Amino acid sequence: MKLAFNALSLRWAANGALAGTGAAAVLIWVDKLQYHAPQNLVFVLLPGTTFGLVVSIPLWRRGLAAGWWAAVFVAGSIIAWPAAYYAGVRVLVAIETTGPSRLALAGLAGGLVWSAILTAALLVLPFIRARRVRFVLPVAGGLTGALCVSMLEFLGQWGFGAVYIVLWGVWYAVQGGLIAMALPRD
Repeated sequence: MKLAFNALSLRWAANGALAGTGAAAVLIWVDKLQYHAPQNLVFVLLPGTTFGLVVSIPLWRRGLAAGWWAAVFVAGSIIAWPAAYYAGVRVLVAIETTGPSRLALAGLAGGLVWSAILTAALLVLPFIRARRVRFVLPVAGGLTGALCVSMLEFLGQWGFGAVYIVLWGVWYAVQGGLIAMALPRD
């Protein structure tokens, strides 16, 4: 069984991009209101909830996942976001250098943690257990996280908010597209 990119993968990538940009835009708006903190429930709940719904609802509607699994996946996605955030922050604090390499390592750590938790939640589904996506998803999550977080320093000159929104959309698009590549074909 091999992974195949097709129109479904493109649609899921687009849905992921919309969910990521929407969540990032709301977080930027919340940040302007001085609520950007890990203790803020919007900051903790929104990113995971949006991605969890973007993945679980289509699987449930296609009959590929039970309703209980959809709820578990959304909960896992909600847990994965703060876990990834704290993993990235811990790496930033631990590394004494500055620059894009420090940011890339923080993004790598956060991306690996986030996508590893989501991959674990996906392993309940038989079509994921039989596919290579269970190995590809965490690696792609880490590499995409490293790329996106390190790009913040270079692209931040155009405005942190806009760049943050675009890069978060890219990250969610990669994850959504990869998950769709593992889906059974109709």
